[in-house]
Amino acid sequence: MRRFLALLGAVAMVLLAVLARNALDGGDDSGGDDGAAGSDHLRLICGPALRTACDHIAKSAKDVKVKVQAEAATADDLASGRLELDDHTVWLAAGDWPAIAGAGLKSSEAGTTRLDLASSGVLARSPAVIVGPTERMEAAATACGTLDWSCLGDHAGSPWIDIGGENQVGETVKVGLPDVDAAAGMVSVNQAVASRVGKSDFATNDIGDPAVVEWFDDLARESARHAGTQEPLSQMIRVPGSLSLAGALEADAVRELSAAASADPSP
Repeated sequence: MRRFLALLGAVAMVLLAVLARNALDGGDDSGGDDGAAGSDHLRLICGPALRTACDHIAKSAKDVKVKVQAEAATADDLASGRLELDDHTVWLAAGDWPAIAGAGLKSSEAGTTRLDLASSGVLARSPAVIVGPTERMEAAATACGTLDWSCLGDHAGSPWIDIGGENQVGETVKVGLPDVDAAAGMVSVNQAVASRVGKSDFATNDIGDPAVVEWFDDLARESARHAGTQEPLSQMIRVPGSLSLAGALEADAVRELSAAASADPSP
């Protein structure tokens, strides 16, 4: 997490971007059969959270081949030169990964340069939210005034009773941030840092403040302490007591909570 905090200063605040969007509108139809440049097919590289959208595109459009791969892996492939985006290769990514890949360095005979990645810009948004049981949300909101990650980071690991959690005696504030390699993680971490520095367009000097670094390290450490094999929201729902509050994309939260409500056998 600390490594990612340093990286945030180099990227734009992009929630959803598509690289080489014009390729979706067509291209030349010459040669090859592997989805690379010169192929009859369009290769669509999708982050895991966007699998459904990409599968829909593949069904609706002609000659589209979908490859599902974590954004971090695609960014590494681009930075190392193992992958190049062209008229036949499009990357659909959730979070700031296109900007991160663009800030990455690529070695060549001419030296080391920044990757020049064109982007369509934001195509859709899903804000990051904080989710938790009603009594915990109410207690945290009372203690914080404004319920955000800045305040939760200050209280993470503290006894609930210390911040007014009357019904949580003996429990501590267990927070869960999604991993930054996941779609929800990039947006949630951006939101958390922005809440601490007080602005969304923060720069390197903002996150280089020792106080911000210490706060983020504490928040990341507490999040990692309670991390399981599932995304925090899923873990909180499926493993009661494992987390008090979790970060998630609003779209994911609506889907997960609706599914949990439908599955609840209680009257």
